[in-house]
Amino acid sequence: MIAEKHVFFGEVNSYFADKLEIVHKNLIETAVFFGVGEIGTKIDKIKMTKNPDFPLKYHRGVMGGILKFKPEIEVYCFDEIDNPIAECHFYELNNKKDINSKFLLQSVYNWDNENFYCAQVWKLKNASFKLINDFWI
Repeated sequence: MIAEKHVFFGEVNSYFADKLEIVHKNLIETAVFFGVGEIGTKIDKIKMTKNPDFPLKYHRGVMGGILKFKPEIEVYCFDEIDNPIAECHFYELNNKKDINSKFLLQSVYNWDNENFYCAQVWKLKNASFKLINDFWI
């Protein structure tokens, strides 16, 4: 499967930010976990703050799914000189037990300073990937 991909550059960054705000207002159910690491650090190597509403097994399952599977939709935002600003990766994970949802892995670069990024995983409300994909067009 090849992910749908959307890329924003330079002057459209405010447009990307506005769209991301709409995603957060309308599609986010809750945070699952988040953390800050040096750019280039794999997400599973970052110390994460976990939502206490979910058991550790759930967090491990979501992390494992993100590491194992490719996202359905990828959205990238770069500044005028091609430096990354943010990435959004949309996944559907189903382990046929306790995880059966769509998730957003959002990475925001230059977090605190130019060497760090913040990785955030959000559980999404029920929405089709067609709706999510069409939103970014």
